Amino acid sequence: MAKLRIRLKLNEGGEGAPLDQLADIGRQAERFLRFLAADLGMPVPKGEWLARNFLNGSVEFDSEHPAEYTPQQIASFNAAFLEIASLGADDDHQPSAPIQHRTMLQFTRIAESVAVHERVGFGLYRATDRQPYQWRPLSKRDALTIKERLAAEVTYVGATSGRIRDVIVEGTPAFYLRVRSGDLVRCVVSETLYRETLELIRDRGALVYVHGRIRARRIDRSIREIFVRRIKAAPKLTPEQYEEFFGVDPNYTGELTTEEFIEAARSNGD
Repeated sequence: MAKLRIRLKLNEGGEGAPLDQLADIGRQAERFLRFLAADLGMPVPKGEWLARNFLNGSVEFDSEHPAEYTPQQIASFNAAFLEIASLGADDDHQPSAPIQHRTMLQFTRIAESVAVHERVGFGLYRATDRQPYQWRPLSKRDALTIKERLAAEVTYVGATSGRIRDVIVEGTPAFYLRVRSGDLVRCVVSETLYRETLELIRDRGALVYVHGRIRARRIDRSIREIFVRRIKAAPKLTPEQYEEFFGVDPNYTGELTTEEFIEAARSNGD
């Protein structure tokens, strides 16, 4: 068992660091570390990350959580950190599922107060290390590159499921769908489908399936908007019946094969 630690280095090669910059970087870094630990099932309450082992010159210190963690947990934390840090250098790199979008975005905020020529260094410790075994920098340019990747979108034809919430009655016909992730997704419909949608929402507990052109974040496939081509009420099934349902209703997946529908659902987090 060992402490969960990461070392921060500010103003490398300089003397000290502006106090307001130190405070801002510390606040944003603490929030990022809490988010990342929570994503990995190691929740750390606010206020429990400690700054220790300060080094003068350029400001350098450990951010440490006093609880004990297994070497495997520490290795998982380091691997997740490296996945996020790699977003600025590798356009094809996709982070693993447990890392949330808000965590990746929070990482970029650590660099908001640094100058263009400056960078924040992060040193990673293994469970038995006395010194960091690897350093990764974050500059303002790195942060901007990561932000661009986080904001990039893709469009594809697919399907997802959820429960209809708010219906927009003015302007472009649309409704909001509460998908399994908990997000509310705006769904734009034609006048014909709008009337069909109004019929479906009479059953407030009804689960519906929508198929159409999906606009999603590229980084995590989180759906932002759906231009609906088809909408259908799901049958009222128990979880066990649902697992057996594919193949029973020949019109269930519309123009998609069962395999295509399952793949589309998986790519959308359903």
